[in-house]
Amino acid sequence: MIILKYRKTGSARYISHIDVLRGMGRILRRAGLEPTFSQGFNPHMNLYFSPPIALGLGSVAEYMAVDIPEVSPEDFLKKYNAAAPDGLKGISAEYAEKNPNFAANVKAFVYRTELKGSAEALAKIEKIKDVYNITYTQKGETVTKDVGALIRKIERRGDSEFFFTLAAGAEVLRPDRLLKQLEVDFGIEYSLPEVTKTEQLFGVDNPR
Repeated sequence: MIILKYRKTGSARYISHIDVLRGMGRILRRAGLEPTFSQGFNPHMNLYFSPPIALGLGSVAEYMAVDIPEVSPEDFLKKYNAAAPDGLKGISAEYAEKNPNFAANVKAFVYRTELKGSAEALAKIEKIKDVYNITYTQKGETVTKDVGALIRKIERRGDSEFFFTLAAGAEVLRPDRLLKQLEVDFGIEYSLPEVTKTEQLFGVDNPR
C-alpha cells in the first residue's frame, strides 16, 4: 500500500471532499496507475483518505492510502504528479504494510495563519486555555460551546504568525469558527484563504 501526502492549495481549496475523492480516481487513471478494486456489485478503487478539510481552507498535509501492487513509492509519486493538477500535487509517498485507518488515528490538525491586531490582543490569544466559548450557526441554529479542551496548543512565532493545534476525531474544532470568535473577542483581523493545514497528528505529539 502507498501513502501519498499531497497538497490542497490554490483553486483546489474550493473543491469539496466528495469531488476530491472522484477526482483522485481520474488522476490515477490518467497516470496509468491501477489500484486494486473492492469486491461486490459496485466495485470501486481501494482508496483511503485522511479526514476532510473545511471548504476554502488550504493544506500541505492531506493523505491518501492507495492499495496498489508492484509500484514503488518513487514511481507512484512521479506518475501521480505528471497527471495531477497544481492544486493537488503530491509532496511525498511512502510504503505501508496496511491501511493506516486515518479516520480512527488522526487526533489533531495544525493550522498556520497570520493574525493582525494589537500587541495586547495577540498576547491574550497566546494564553487561551482550559475554557473558551465560541458561538456559531449550525443547521440554522445558534450554538454556544466551550472548546477549550479542543484547543491542544497555540504557538506564536514572530509578531503575527500563529499555529493552532486543534482536535480531530470524534470532536473536531474548525479553525474558521475559532478565528471568527477571536475576531469578535479580540478585534483581530485574519484572511481565511491564508489559513493552511500544515500537519496531521497521529496521537497529539506525533506529526507525520
